[in-house]
Amino acid sequence: MTALIEHPYLLVFLAWIGVALAACLCVAHFQSQLGPPPHIEHEPKAVILLPIRGLPLNFDALWQGLCEQTYRNVRIVFAVENASDPIYPVLRSLTVGPPTEIVIAGPTDRCAQKVRNLVAALKTLQPDDQVIVFADADIVPRSDWLVRLIAPLANPGITIASGYRWMVPADSRWSTAFICVGNASVATLPRWRYWNIVWGGSAAIRRADFDALEIGEYWDDAVADDGPLTTAIRLSGGLIHSPEGALVISPVSYSWSDGIAFARRQYTFLRWSAPRHWALSAFSHTVPIVGWTVALPLAWAGSSAAIATITLTYGLDMLRGFLRLRVPHKLWNMRPPGHIVLLDLFATPAWVFLHAAVIWSTLFKRSVTWAGRTYRVRSWPRVRSMTIAEQAPTARR
Repeated sequence: MTALIEHPYLLVFLAWIGVALAACLCVAHFQSQLGPPPHIEHEPKAVILLPIRGLPLNFDALWQGLCEQTYRNVRIVFAVENASDPIYPVLRSLTVGPPTEIVIAGPTDRCAQKVRNLVAALKTLQPDDQVIVFADADIVPRSDWLVRLIAPLANPGITIASGYRWMVPADSRWSTAFICVGNASVATLPRWRYWNIVWGGSAAIRRADFDALEIGEYWDDAVADDGPLTTAIRLSGGLIHSPEGALVISPVSYSWSDGIAFARRQYTFLRWSAPRHWALSAFSHTVPIVGWTVALPLAWAGSSAAIATITLTYGLDMLRGFLRLRVPHKLWNMRPPGHIVLLDLFATPAWVFLHAAVIWSTLFKRSVTWAGRTYRVRSWPRVRSMTIAEQAPTARR
């Protein structure tokens, strides 16, 4: 204790080591939970609600993945804003695959366009639909995606099963790599039943449980879909289950400006909907930066404590990176490209610094720009005002 009082920088070192060790243990536990998909004896009829805008670069792979699902008792409802969207004729031309329906939601005037699309899609539910699956258009599901997502619902104590994206680079740019590695650090967080939150890009819920939530009250003028859904489930006393194996591939390509804008939007949503999660993210990414800032000059001056701390934390970061690189291999027999490996194994300070900068930059944000619209929020999740930019849906993005 006397040493800590006389050398307060030791507190920084201990916190830094603690964060590095916790991150390493969390990833080790996460990847240890990955295994083959569960077996489903009975397939309740499921409907996938998929809001979409523009023609994504990954659409062919998305559709192929949906067609190859081993879970067969499913239909798909695509929700678009209008018939002039480039994706609309593509959707109408789909012939081979699961049954599909297209719903035109019209432009929004109160909530986020994605939320409006989902509300319109919900109106197409049929009496025998037993499971509702929410999916984003930027995913590329493997054949066991629905099985991994729906199987947990056999447990009546689970209200919703939520997956998460695993970003894979669609190009060799370092900007894309930084976003992918930062996302992987989020994707491999521990799954704690009272800490889990819903990700709207891949989630499944029983129809009866969803109807009981009366989600219309939460989505009426909401800026996002998953945050209010998380709130509704928690207020109802429900349980959010997030199985480690329910990750889904999401190919991405980002310039520096696009990647940072995407990350800032995600953390703005997180601060609004789950401030404790935002605070923990800010803390866990700031401590290593403070640690490096304090330790480097001390190590240069010959401090054995600083040198030992740098060596230990760097070693833990490398071990954590190695364990995390095993995740896509265990799930999909996929090996990350070389620049992702280099960044995750050897350049943790670089991507952590960028991650922390993005998190702190959202501390006072009251608006987000998403798919050509800027939403200003008066109080989460309510939209106060909306500005529509002249940005038409793209044919390929």
